[in-house]
Amino acid sequence: MANVVNPYSFVPLGTAPARTSLDACYTGPLLTGRLDYTLTTDTPLLIPDSAKVVKDEKIDHKRYPFFRLPDGTPAIPGSEMRGAMRGVYEAVTNSCLSVLLDSTEEPFSQRLPSTNGFKDHGLLGIDPETGEWVLYAADVVDYLKLSEGRDGSLMRNGWLNWYGREYHNGQHTRLRPDRPSGWLQFNRPITLRNKNYHVRLLAPKAGRPVIFRWQDDTPYRALSNILKKSADNDPRSAAHGDLLAALKRVHDNDPKQGGLVPVWYLLADDNGTPRCYLSGASIGRVMQGRSWTEIMGNYAPCADTDALCPGCALFGTVKGKGTSGRVRFTDAEAAQYESLGNKTLPILSGPKPSAYEFYLEKPKSTYETSIGFWNYDFCSLEETKCSPDGTKQTIKKFRVYTPQPRGRKFYWHSAPRTENERSNQNATLEAMKGTFKGSVYFDRITRAQLEELAFVLTLGENTPASPRLHKIGHGKPVGYGSCKITLTGGELRKGEDGWEIALETVSTAAGSLPEPLPLDSLLAAHGRIDTDSTSVKSLLKIADKRSTQSKTVEYPSAKDKNGNDKIFNWFSQNRKHAKSLVTLPHPLDNNITLEPKRGPDPAPRREGFAAPPRRESYTSTPQHEDAPLCVGRVYTGRVTGIKPYGAFVDLGSRRSGLVHIREIANHFVQSVDDELQIGQTVRVRVLDIKQEGRKEKISLSIKQA
Repeated sequence: MANVVNPYSFVPLGTAPARTSLDACYTGPLLTGRLDYTLTTDTPLLIPDSAKVVKDEKIDHKRYPFFRLPDGTPAIPGSEMRGAMRGVYEAVTNSCLSVLLDSTEEPFSQRLPSTNGFKDHGLLGIDPETGEWVLYAADVVDYLKLSEGRDGSLMRNGWLNWYGREYHNGQHTRLRPDRPSGWLQFNRPITLRNKNYHVRLLAPKAGRPVIFRWQDDTPYRALSNILKKSADNDPRSAAHGDLLAALKRVHDNDPKQGGLVPVWYLLADDNGTPRCYLSGASIGRVMQGRSWTEIMGNYAPCADTDALCPGCALFGTVKGKGTSGRVRFTDAEAAQYESLGNKTLPILSGPKPSAYEFYLEKPKSTYETSIGFWNYDFCSLEETKCSPDGTKQTIKKFRVYTPQPRGRKFYWHSAPRTENERSNQNATLEAMKGTFKGSVYFDRITRAQLEELAFVLTLGENTPASPRLHKIGHGKPVGYGSCKITLTGGELRKGEDGWEIALETVSTAAGSLPEPLPLDSLLAAHGRIDTDSTSVKSLLKIADKRSTQSKTVEYPSAKDKNGNDKIFNWFSQNRKHAKSLVTLPHPLDNNITLEPKRGPDPAPRREGFAAPPRRESYTSTPQHEDAPLCVGRVYTGRVTGIKPYGAFVDLGSRRSGLVHIREIANHFVQSVDDELQIGQTVRVRVLDIKQEGRKEKISLSIKQA
């Protein structure tokens, strides 16, 4: 299986953004004027005109012409340019994230991996004495494993039909005359080959022991939210809708419901206090406790003129009690252009914000425990203990933690990729190449802001030959929209009262004529930008087309050139087997690939699924690949596994060894995850080789290599 080359990476966040009042941002002499620029395409540009969309009603496919001015001239709207430049400006100046990945303030809901799905079932209801929502421990009083089309059973439209009788998920009933009654709980089979599904009847344990209590209606709102999302995402099934209706009957104290509804639950430790999460299915959705605004913390969008980050001070706020921006982008009109015809884009469905392993830093493990799974609210801890008889036991528990976002999302440059097949999930757009000319008007800004703006537009290199390119328009994940911006001129406006003057009051009377803009002076001042900071270095690395020109950038859900869905299979397997979740490499690691998963295929292969990945061979130095390893020599390998006690390194030709945590670095290493990542290439020295039966144990060292 080929490596997955992700189309984007994240520019790391720095310290908390410095926020000041609007008045404090603008002191001293202020400048008003204009910057002129030329934009030259490196890869075709896709700027759709939504007002002139053409629809194919047969497949619900949409075709967009390139955006044009009333006279027919192709152009890039000023709003498009403003949004792209703002994103870069925010990264350069360590500002807030004005546009979060999720525009709503609602907490996330997402599916859990199969290995970390909800294992425990209970009954949710309202305590008649206190009025609190309560989760009761439950017993399975009746259980059936049914197969569709057999045993007189049939799953139709999300309802269980058994021997001619219809049952609904969540209802209080009895399946067999000789067995107790209870609340019905089943999962609709979706991908199982034999269409087996499990039907349970739950009843409260003796004495009705309480697992968890809520002081408000949090469980009702959370469970309602995820059940509605599940029902909306799978309109063919009424199972989620049935459970949602049963939950509402409990809320409304409908006696037909019997006061309870079956749920799956998970308990996580929140600094010694348990927190309970609910789901409608064992492998289902869970409502997180945090929204993106909470997760971003200090980087949440500015909402008050008394506390503005540099980006919001210059471009304006997007929410709350804000302020308007002091820069305006004109439409960039085509000076020379060539239409390249229509391009049908691949389906761009890929990791959404719910793909936490891409958007979040992996939580830190400890010497005693390793991280098996994490999301926006909690993570699973796997602790291995040895019993007196020498057997090992893995204990899994969950812990609430504070997630750390990876940073700002930017796209790598690559050759454009299209596909001919049209469906209702992709679109066809007119592509254009050429040069476009536009202007940026600025109104009463500081000299420092003007210098930063010049750096953002040119990415620090004001020459058409520069490899540092912006990404503009649609199709950025598949190589479109790479372009170079160069400043060509401009002017400053000078008024009788000094530099502080608004554009609308500028006159051409004597004494107020425009003065030449010292572009050379502005560009020379780029030295005030901290290009040695990790964030700026990462940004310039992603912006440099040479970083990825030899790689084919693919979206994780895309098919390869032969029509195989190996990339999507990689992504789904990565999520399914959470213990070895692979995260995105850092942009400064000089690697944008996601390594194939190793080891045997976790499940029997079916048609359309990728074969188990072959073990790759890595060059060892100075030894031949098939030659025996020598103690004391240095080799090159790749990290394939991380444990609390060390890391496993593949040396090629079915040979691997262990780097103990003490041999990773010259300093004290608290957690292996702090130093190494799966897929990372490392140099190791062979310390010892022991033969134990048929097994070879190889001890390695990184710090001695």
